Amino acid sequence: MAYDVQMVIGSWTGKHNLMAMPLGDFEVILGIDFLRKFHFVPFPHLNGVMIEDEANPSFIKASNSYGEVKKGKSKGPIISAISIEKGLKKGAETFLTAMIEVIPDVKVEVLDCVANLLKQYADMMPPELPKELPPRRDIDHKIELLPNSVAPARAPY
Repeated sequence: MAYDVQMVIGSWTGKHNLMAMPLGDFEVILGIDFLRKFHFVPFPHLNGVMIEDEANPSFIKASNSYGEVKKGKSKGPIISAISIEKGLKKGAETFLTAMIEVIPDVKVEVLDCVANLLKQYADMMPPELPKELPPRRDIDHKIELLPNSVAPARAPY
């Protein structure tokens, strides 16, 4: 535990206790106690955070690795966890992919447990991902009608 660590976030400065641990892709994770202590208020519509600290009030514009998010524009198709769970229960073929930036001559180290999993399941990944989704059903059921006839418009019962 590091006590009274001087922190600088945008134009805001302050001191807070921090716990050091490996975080992977993150530099720091701010907990709810930090947000309450310094009165951090998110303003997603303004793409930033208001800090209502009495000693140093300020607004900090957020930045992310994905660039600016345009209103009304999605960053791509999003599938819910519930949809994935339903598909897995039905035995649907499921793929998980992630886009990463590949920089020539730069090696990225992964955790040993991740490397072991990748080696263990290397034969399960197809050489190329499918370009389209599979059909919803194996058999597309339909009722064949006589030629030039119209389907009944009333309920069957």
